[in-house]
Amino acid sequence: MNRMKKTIVLPVAALALMAMLAYGVGQVKADEQFKNHPLVQFIAERFDLDEEEVLTAMEDFQEQRHEQAGVQFENRLTQAVLDGKLTEDQREMILQKHEEMRAEQESNWTVLGEMSADERRDEIMARHEELKSWAEENSIDLSYFNMGIGRGSRMHGMSGEFGADW
Repeated sequence: MNRMKKTIVLPVAALALMAMLAYGVGQVKADEQFKNHPLVQFIAERFDLDEEEVLTAMEDFQEQRHEQAGVQFENRLTQAVLDGKLTEDQREMILQKHEEMRAEQESNWTVLGEMSADERRDEIMARHEELKSWAEENSIDLSYFNMGIGRGSRMHGMSGEFGADW
């Protein structure tokens, strides 16, 4: 493969991935998300690339975006502590709960995908209510909590401290 194709493909793949994420593809394992996706096939065909190379590039890009979102989330919580809006203990509790929920979401992705839209909505609402109860028990304003990896509270119909930014 020539150098020019590789120079063009990575930016194109990155733009394609951003577009897919912007349209709510969701946060799932990249191999499940992109494997056999028509966009991967399209880019591979258009630039005469191996589909596995395109898939790997998209997975790498998604991982980088995930890491950046995590850093931004932690920075916002740290700023809330500095501003006196959260205690350090609350910040740590939020980070721990966030990680627990991320792991649960990842492990249950297949189950959620097999549910009907109504069942999935009910499950998500139940999880939201559990989180709401947890936040109240720990005197944490729910608006400080990132509801999902890469998703902000405003996407869940909430407003608050971070709603306008996330």
